[in-house]
Amino acid sequence: MILSQGYNMADREHGVPNTPQTVFRLGSVTKQFTALAILKLRDEGKLSLDALAETYVPEMKGWVYPTTDSARIRVRDLLS
Repeated sequence: MILSQGYNMADREHGVPNTPQTVFRLGSVTKQFTALAILKLRDEGKLSLDALAETYVPEMKGWVYPTTDSARIRVRDLLS
């Protein structure tokens, strides 16, 4: 790491500055970045939206689905 610094205030009311250790609540914002990264990999030909998710998430191999005719989860399913 070359630089680690906080900017502005973590809490203006109490005068608490941001530091590299300040924890921020991100909520659901990371979902959009994950989807963007997946689509970028798709555009680069490194990933297929129609591939089984277990191709890229090996922990999903061997999952038992609710019924024998349940569709297996594909990458595109994870985006919706």
